[in-house]
Amino acid sequence: AGQRTASDDGRAPGTARSSVRLPVAATAALVQAARARRVTLGALVQAAWALTMAAWTGRSDVNFLTTHAGRPPALEG
Repeated sequence: AGQRTASDDGRAPGTARSSVRLPVAATAALVQAARARRVTLGALVQAAWALTMAAWTGRSDVNFLTTHAGRPPALEG
């Protein structure tokens, strides 16, 4: 078997990157939804991704990895 190496931009083989720019109003609505639930915007997006993966796969036990910044709770934002 061949050796697996990262792509030029550091991604693992067979992976893709995508980005979407949301309108200011949509971003504000997501930030407000996260604040209302006392979670970070990142946590809200991860929950949405988990639900999307569950719908796509038809499974309720989806898993994915994420990184943690280790920010102190007192840091605003």
